[in-house]
Amino acid sequence: MKLDWDCFYNVLQTIEQHSTTTSNLPFSIFGGLQKEYGKDQVEYCLHQAYEADLLIGDDPFDAQGNFISTSDLSLKGHQFLADQDHNKE
Repeated sequence: MKLDWDCFYNVLQTIEQHSTTTSNLPFSIFGGLQKEYGKDQVEYCLHQAYEADLLIGDDPFDAQGNFISTSDLSLKGHQFLADQDHNKE
């Protein structure tokens, strides 16, 4: 599957916007992105973000590969967004 970089950026940005110190983020926070990019592309971006160590926590996927939840972006995830925002200026 080809990675949609706009979707990837928006997935990370959504996690950053919704994260708190006390709760995990469910797949439902990506409802708008699913409508725009499709469920498969959003899940693919989440898999790629996890594989790139951009998410914090244990494996956010169940045995079938479905996203369960994540708590936040890792420092690398925040840096990825900062670099992208800097490149847009």
